[in-house]
Amino acid sequence: MNVVMVKYFFDTDSNYQINEMVKAWPKKGHSLTIITSKVLSFVHKNYDEEQKKKDIEYEQKHNIKIIRLDIWFKISSRVLFKGLRSTVDKLAPDVLFMHGLGDFNDVLYLYGKNNYLTFRDCHMSWVASRNVFAKQYYKFFSIFFAPIINSSKKYEKVYALGNEEKEYIKALGIAEERIEMLPHGYNMHTYFDSLELKIDERKNLGISDNDILISYIGKFDYAKQPHINLEIFSLLEKSFVDSHNLKFLFLGHKNSHYMEQVFYPLLNDFKYKDRVLVLPGVIADELNRYFNASDICLWPRETTLSSIHAQICGCKVIMENHDSNIERVVEHKNLFSLGSSHDAKDKLINLILNLNLPVDITKLKKREYNKQMKLLLESWTKILIARESKLSNRGKL
Repeated sequence: MNVVMVKYFFDTDSNYQINEMVKAWPKKGHSLTIITSKVLSFVHKNYDEEQKKKDIEYEQKHNIKIIRLDIWFKISSRVLFKGLRSTVDKLAPDVLFMHGLGDFNDVLYLYGKNNYLTFRDCHMSWVASRNVFAKQYYKFFSIFFAPIINSSKKYEKVYALGNEEKEYIKALGIAEERIEMLPHGYNMHTYFDSLELKIDERKNLGISDNDILISYIGKFDYAKQPHINLEIFSLLEKSFVDSHNLKFLFLGHKNSHYMEQVFYPLLNDFKYKDRVLVLPGVIADELNRYFNASDICLWPRETTLSSIHAQICGCKVIMENHDSNIERVVEHKNLFSLGSSHDAKDKLINLILNLNLPVDITKLKKREYNKQMKLLLESWTKILIARESKLSNRGKL
């Protein structure tokens, strides 16, 4: 099977859904080409000579092909590719999988010719959407695009990566029967619980066995707002911090303006700053070490795929009480009221006092990507066989 995936950006160092799908891709029997842009501002990077080398290494390691097209322009997370249709046509895929519903590709492949077995997915949830014209956008999409999706086979299915994403797709006017779940997950070869890794990385970080390490691992920008962790930690009594040997880790790729204007000024005045480690971002495959080393991960805003990775590695998680987090975080008692640093502080204290209680993460293991990709490819194969059979029968008439 020849598969082409299209996504507005692709970072070889990350472990977003598309990266996880690549890593779980069979080494034989199916080819995979990723068409993407040269835009990497989403992860606070630039497309440069170093990234070109990383692309080549990534292609060789995973036996795939990466094609980076120029773009006409970018609006928010949507890009208009130069030469997308001609590039896809040259590759002549059996399956075309375009990530991120609601972009310029819908114009090309819903209003234009499309004979490929095509799938789309949706990564958008209510919490992540900041479109001030959201209601108008839903109305526009439901009038001009959803009817084509619902009444034709130009898109075979639209995959939802979670319950919130499914509700978002339905709000766009897409019928329930055209939606299928493809939940966010993890790769068992990348993320796993390891006492050896925990001991080794805590030693590297200078964290003792008696310390409790509370980490923020992710992007540093105005959306994720990791500085709120400092505000939450400031609410803890010194006697509590001292008696429980609390240490604080901040790790990830950083937006320089955010760091200079927001994070560092707060850190300079933080009363426990001698207990803080701030580290640069690392490639996603190395995060397993830091999740294992951490006792608790606290993400103060929104949602993140890393919450699944952290729990798989044996780390407890505290997040806001969003539907997406309810879906992904096993211990719902660790979800705090939206925007409430005081409730987050209370949840943190309670978790620290009960840190050794076991957690059953069985339900997360259903999300493992090697299992998901096997089922996905099997389903695509069945559809292709049925299509070929239908065409063959038509030819006999």
